[in-house]
Amino acid sequence: MGQRYLRAVQRTDRLLCRILDTVADRPALRRHTLVILTADHGGRGGAHYDASNLKNFRIPFMAWGPGVAAGRNLYRLNPTFHSPGGSRPSYHGEQPIRNGDLANLATDALDLPRVPGSEFDSPRTLNLFR
Repeated sequence: MGQRYLRAVQRTDRLLCRILDTVADRPALRRHTLVILTADHGGRGGAHYDASNLKNFRIPFMAWGPGVAAGRNLYRLNPTFHSPGGSRPSYHGEQPIRNGDLANLATDALDLPRVPGSEFDSPRTLNLFR
């Protein structure tokens, strides 16, 4: 979380804001643009693997665009996925929505084939559009 990193985050935030503002200001883009935003992991610093600290593995997973209901909870839209609540789930049993699900969500939205060999949401059941 050094100054160089924080400046890069601020610059990225400003660029994302410019993209969203540009899409919002142009009806043609607004009708055809889907933005999906997530992160690779949570936590701070080099040692962010403590499974008892929610900040280490909770990440943003947001979507904005035509057909995406504002403020909807992804777990309510996708009852086949299991909300982790306050725990860090393993890769066995019921699964939460993971950032790895994003690739097949994007290919589905673009009407492209699923990612070959994907282990995340390979049946493409994750849905943003209810």
